[in-house]
Amino acid sequence: MMASDAAVHPLAVERLLSWDKPLVAALSFLRYAPILPAVYRAQNEKGQFRSEVELVIQWIREHPHLMALNEPALLEPRPEGALLEVRRFGTHVTLIHREVLEAIEPPWFKRQSEFGSGEDFYFVEQAEAAGYQPYVDLSQVAAHKWGDWVLGALDFMVWAKSVDWDTGECLIEVDVEV
Repeated sequence: MMASDAAVHPLAVERLLSWDKPLVAALSFLRYAPILPAVYRAQNEKGQFRSEVELVIQWIREHPHLMALNEPALLEPRPEGALLEVRRFGTHVTLIHREVLEAIEPPWFKRQSEFGSGEDFYFVEQAEAAGYQPYVDLSQVAAHKWGDWVLGALDFMVWAKSVDWDTGECLIEVDVEV
């Protein structure tokens, strides 16, 4: 499955298939600010999933090719530790084996709020409840097309340096005349 605004490496599908897992997504980032990784492993005390910001920052630092030219990227050869067990992910570019779809009652995707969010979480939650472990392939980045721009790992890394993740405050002073 690939979103209509996805920009992928030519070998993206082949790489996802190579994991031989029924539910695996490429590493992707949210299209709108804050540009966060759509990778979630743990819940906070309120039951909300938290993006794996620190983990993805460290992975990209170890594999800077993922942010080259801010385009879709694929690490070759695939590094050890690239397949990450998660609880939720964004389904921007996802390999879903037919057996997963057959194990879940439709609708597979269901809007969880009036703002149009949550369809991805709903699907992955249903798959997990049916016994399927979700994974994210950190060895490839599936970017978002946004007009003439492509949002990917480089945008995330810039955002990560620009924001205090705990307070949401901008760390860069911007001098703008209005």
